[in-house]
Amino acid sequence: MDGRKTQRSLTRDPRCATLRIAQEGFKPRKYFSIDRVFRNESVDRTHLAEFHQIEGVICDKGLTLSHLIGVLHEFFRRIGITQVRSG
Repeated sequence: MDGRKTQRSLTRDPRCATLRIAQEGFKPRKYFSIDRVFRNESVDRTHLAEFHQIEGVICDKGLTLSHLIGVLHEFFRRIGITQVRSG
């Protein structure tokens, strides 16, 4: 970081978790964040200034895109969404 102040409307927890992993050494870990965020943009009938955003980081050796797709399917299943298309 160059010390300049930045302003972002996005959540930051998973990125902070990635920095923590780099500092503490590798161990398999999972970090997730579901937050309400705001954007400084004009509001219209399809876009509000406030919305929810989900972010996550999963770190382990040997993970593939198939693992990511499985995690996403499981996430949606647990919140009650069973009809998810992939591909």
